[in-house]
Amino acid sequence: MGLFDRGVQMLLTTVGAFAAFSLMTIAVGTDYWLYSRGVCKTKSVSENETSKKNEEVMTHSGLWRTCCLEGNFKGLCKQIDHFPEDADYEADTAEYFLRAVRASSIFPILSVILLFMGGLCIAASEFYKTRHNIILSAGIFFVSAGLSNIIGIIVYISANAGDPSKSDSKKNSYSYGWSFYF
Repeated sequence: MGLFDRGVQMLLTTVGAFAAFSLMTIAVGTDYWLYSRGVCKTKSVSENETSKKNEEVMTHSGLWRTCCLEGNFKGLCKQIDHFPEDADYEADTAEYFLRAVRASSIFPILSVILLFMGGLCIAASEFYKTRHNIILSAGIFFVSAGLSNIIGIIVYISANAGDPSKSDSKKNSYSYGWSFYF
């Protein structure tokens, strides 16, 4: 039984497809894409109390929420508000469109769906005598999932890099987490 036997190739492809789907699903669902220093805000009655509680602490964030790792709010997570009401952008500008693309996180989700469809094609190819078209479809799904994943990573990195014209010290104070590398 060699490495180039049809059965071994199908087994390795199926295991690889399952592993890729599992890792991508875990990555999309977890909050460890980015470690950075940030402010964990809370709503309070007095302004003095708010400024006391708004200390800059280490946070980790994903596609959906941000969590505090230290300070008074350790373990506290809040949903990411991609469209804050007090933001200074207009709804018909290109910036609004970029915020919508970043907020939707469509590319990682699309990648998970395409990986699942490719895995289904590989599984279905075991039951048909003419498998070439089904395996070709699986290959197209897998390549499309990879491209979607790359686009999603580029959009995520550009969203975190921010505006290059602004000279923030925050640009250099972040690192990517294990979910990002999945």
